[in-house]
Parts: sequence; C-alpha cells; structure tokens
Amino acid sequence: MINPVFGIPVSFTSEQHVGIKATLEYCDYLKRNGASRLMTTAGTSTFNLLSNKEIHDLNIEISKFNCETFLGLPAMSLHHTLEMVRKCNTDFSENSKLLLLFPERFYSYSQLIEYFISIADASKFPIYIHGKTIRNAVGGNYDYCEKVVNALSIHPNICGMKEEHPNLNKSFNQLANFNSGFETIVAGGSMRRFMFLNAAGASTFLTGVGNILPQIEIDFQTYINNNDLTSAKNLINQYETPMFSTFMKLGWHRALRCALHLMGFDYNYARKPFSVDLNKEDVKQVQVCIDNIKEYKK
Repeated sequence: MINPVFGIPVSFTSEQHVGIKATLEYCDYLKRNGASRLMTTAGTSTFNLLSNKEIHDLNIEISKFNCETFLGLPAMSLHHTLEMVRKCNTDFSENSKLLLLFPERFYSYSQLIEYFISIADASKFPIYIHGKTIRNAVGGNYDYCEKVVNALSIHPNICGMKEEHPNLNKSFNQLANFNSGFETIVAGGSMRRFMFLNAAGASTFLTGVGNILPQIEIDFQTYINNNDLTSAKNLINQYETPMFSTFMKLGWHRALRCALHLMGFDYNYARKPFSVDLNKEDVKQVQVCIDNIKEYKK
C-alpha cells in the first residue's frame, strides 16, 4: 500500500538561520502520528531562500529518519547537480530518494531526457522528477508530457514524479498514458485533486490537511485504495474544503507556518523576503481550522 507524502517546511530562527532542530522536531511529530514518507522540495521548503549547503545539510538530517525520504535538490546545471549527487551518495541514508528540478528553458525532448538520465546513472538512490512547468525557449511554457515521462521511466533508476500540471484535465489524459509502475505523486496538497487523478493512475499525493493531522490523509488514501469513495468525500468536505478556503486566501505557505506555530512548533520566523505576518483576525481563522482538524476521529 502506498501512503501519502508529507511536505516539510523549513523552520528559521529569529536571526534568519535555518532551524534544523525545529524542522526535525516537526518531522518527528509527523512520523509519530503515522507519516511514513517525508519530502523536501523547492516549493514547500522555500529552497529559493536557502544556500546549496543549507539544503544539503537539511537533507542529510531528514534522510536519517527511519522512513522513506524524498530529498529535493536545487535547480542547477548538470555539472553542479552531478557534484551534489555524488555528495548525496556518500552522505544520505539508505531510504533516500532524490527529487530533481530541470534548471533551464525547454528546447527539446532530448535535452530533458539527457539531463535526468545522466543524473540517474550517477545516483545510487532512486530519482523522482519534480514536474514543475518549464519556460519554453520559444515562448510560453512546457509541461511534462507522456513522451518525456515514458522515455524516462524506462530507466531503472527513475521511479516517479511529483505531478504539477496546471491543467487538471490534461494531467488526467497524460497520466492515463504513463507507463505502468511509474509512481505519480499529485501535488497541491489536495485530496480532491488526487481523488480525480487516481482514476487515471496517480499513485498518491502530497499532503495538505495531513500536515496538521497526518491520520486524516492516511485514512483518506486507505478509503481510496478500498474504493470507499463516500468516506473519502466526507473527509474532503469536512476537513479539506474549510482549510483550503482559509489557507489559500491567506497564502498556503504563510498560513501553514502560522498553523505550525499555533500548534507549538518553532515556525514563528521567516527568512526575508518571505513573510509570515498575519493580523489577529487571520490568526483566529487559522486556529479555527486547526481546532476543526484536531476533532477528527475515525
């Protein structure tokens, strides 16, 4: 059975240093409450605000947890990515997987395929693709398609991707044509999105509500696996919809950090220019969401 993947936001100190100890305390909370798969990523972990050394040091510590860890690497040239992968080979624990971003504009299918295969050849850990939209070199955008994904999935060390297609219907059509055995982790923290894309073959999803209380989304995945769609929809309506209506209005990452702080975790500070400042009324709304989620009983 495949379980949801829990995205890990980075804690910062009042001096704007990376708070590795506080971040690990949050990881421990997730794991003690049923999480078995943790992920750092360019979005959730605010990698744009971290140095490459900070990213690597954080990933080393998270890799030590006795569970699956998907460890995001920053978007870099092939040369520099291979350098970091060689360090990962030495420094990371055995349950690690590497999550990779393509760092440039899209020029050709062969360009993407060569980049990821070169890294997969060098890595002793399984490779996952971070499927963020890529700027197209001739204008517009490129989103990962089945032609590229299926060519990559043939490689024995490329095992899956974090799906982030901006068009839900197109994502459904493409997932339905992916090679079997290729794991697709639906992004967006949305049980509703996963419920739709699961019918096309999506494997699991990156959590949202579960970052507050893991058991809700663990149970949700179990309901989906057992085709108990009524119970799955009830969880969406009772917990996800109210949380998303508040958190998305305030900015997901900002609201999440506020929620973690209210739960007693050291997420009160941010590294500039990121901001976690919310007015008293906004904080009250976040607290209402937390209280609703914490009332959950299976």
